[in-house]
Amino acid sequence: MWRAWRRIGMGLALGLCALGTRASAQPANGFGAALGIAANYYSVTKPYSSAGGSLAGDMQFAVNDAWSLNPYLMLTGEALFEGATGGASNGVAGFEVRRWWGERFIGAHLAAYSTFIATRGSSRHLYAPGIGITLGVERADGLTYALVGDLPRIFLPVAAFPLVHINEQQAGLRLHVGYRFR
Repeated sequence: MWRAWRRIGMGLALGLCALGTRASAQPANGFGAALGIAANYYSVTKPYSSAGGSLAGDMQFAVNDAWSLNPYLMLTGEALFEGATGGASNGVAGFEVRRWWGERFIGAHLAAYSTFIATRGSSRHLYAPGIGITLGVERADGLTYALVGDLPRIFLPVAAFPLVHINEQQAGLRLHVGYRFR
């Protein structure tokens, strides 16, 4: 199933490239808000996949015509699949550096992830530092399209040891449509 999500992500990334124009727009300072869809894969004692809605906000600080700095927050609410009954929610706080080519950009980010997974009869709260990449287009009128991929490393809180690393994985993909308020 995750391979299908990767193929969808690649198709969406190519589509995003087509949305931009060759206009020499520059990164604009300002607050941005976005809504979108999210999909995640979790390997937490057993594999889970989830999909749902996403809400994000960032503050963009243009360094020059080619670079910007973007601290951001993101929340998701998702339903679990693959035989699991329940839901998942994710909170992300991160910092992204973006490289611009006209209206198109690519960003790399570091973030702190908090994930809550609730299934029938049990729940888990996971914490993870992680990395990610963003491909996007921000038009001169402020309309923004972005495809965001995340790869956190999962940690679990344990009473004896505050953070114990376990070999569990999470990967996420989000498609956002938003607006930059200038």
